[in-house]
Amino acid sequence: MENREPFITIGIASYNYANYLPEAFEAIRNQKFRDFEILYCDDGSTDESVEVIKGFIRDNPDLQIRLVEAENQGIIANKNRDLMRKVEVVSKRTIREKLMTYLAMCAKEKGSDSFEIPFDRQELADYLEVDRSGLSAEISKLRREGILKSEKKQFTLLL
Repeated sequence: MENREPFITIGIASYNYANYLPEAFEAIRNQKFRDFEILYCDDGSTDESVEVIKGFIRDNPDLQIRLVEAENQGIIANKNRDLMRKVEVVSKRTIREKLMTYLAMCAKEKGSDSFEIPFDRQELADYLEVDRSGLSAEISKLRREGILKSEKKQFTLLL
């Protein structure tokens, strides 16, 4: 199976639009073109927006959906931060460097060495722009070296 990024990313930036999200996601889900991912950036909503999107993710496991939650700083600031984060990760040379950079960012964002990432293994490989089997091998090496623990989406950095 080919390992590659989706053809397009549908970006949705939102602040307190929980009432409109079901209609927006229903429209996306009903598209005939299927080679896409959805990147939902929540700008610190105080309504039920995050719960709505988490429910949509749970109810649509066939869709590739990433949820990014941030403090309310404005949509442009959050989009810029997410783009810069991705560039920092994928500009690394090796799978190990890409993975450890990404995991360090997640740990810092969560304020803990133990955290859950929003991706399964294939989605993580796609995000890092690496081969899934190479990613799995690197995660196994890092476990054997005592650098991290992992189980599915849950990671613990041990350094």
